[in-house]
Amino acid sequence: MVSEYGQILMVCIRIRKYVLDSWGVCLGFMVGIIGGLCLPFKREYDLGFMV
Repeated sequence: MVSEYGQILMVCIRIRKYVLDSWGVCLGFMVGIIGGLCLPFKREYDLGFMV
């Protein structure tokens, strides 16, 4: 019973870790894409603000 529960727990932890890792990668891509899109506008805005 304990070993069975332990195996289920290990599988759950493994799945959770995988989900968190993939979510982290997904979030990283999203931030990268949004940052890449916003950066040129921000640079133009900063230059426009200086002038």
